[in-house]
Amino acid sequence: MKENGFVRRRVEETIHRLYDDSPFIRICGIELESVSCGEITMRMKIDGTVHVNTHGVVHAGAFVTLADTAFGAVCITKGRRSVTTGLSFNVIGNIKPGETAVAVVRAGHLGRTVGSATVDIFDGNGRLLCQGIGNLHMTEVLEDIPAEW
Repeated sequence: MKENGFVRRRVEETIHRLYDDSPFIRICGIELESVSCGEITMRMKIDGTVHVNTHGVVHAGAFVTLADTAFGAVCITKGRRSVTTGLSFNVIGNIKPGETAVAVVRAGHLGRTVGSATVDIFDGNGRLLCQGIGNLHMTEVLEDIPAEW
């Protein structure tokens, strides 16, 4: 649908405008992969000088950072801005430097002031690495992005 393409471009432009100049997101190497209404995919190539723990695998905090960043981005797909107020997160697998972590986030309930989203993080072969849920505080309505498209 023509409308969906226009909204998708608006969402992508908004995410790039807000996220591309963030020093923290740049240092982490988090990139937008795809968007649809209520779902977003972001990726992070694992850098051995940034993301690893003393065991030589990804620090759980790096996975959480990828998830948290994608939580905010998924709200943009529904015409909202948010901050994460809490999350529950489980690491069930890991990867090494040079590999890529891929986060798929789905918006849950996005109310007037609170919301939630779920995340699954995979390696480049589709193997599940992490799962979580985020509690979100809605901070702003984006008038130019509809909640449904």
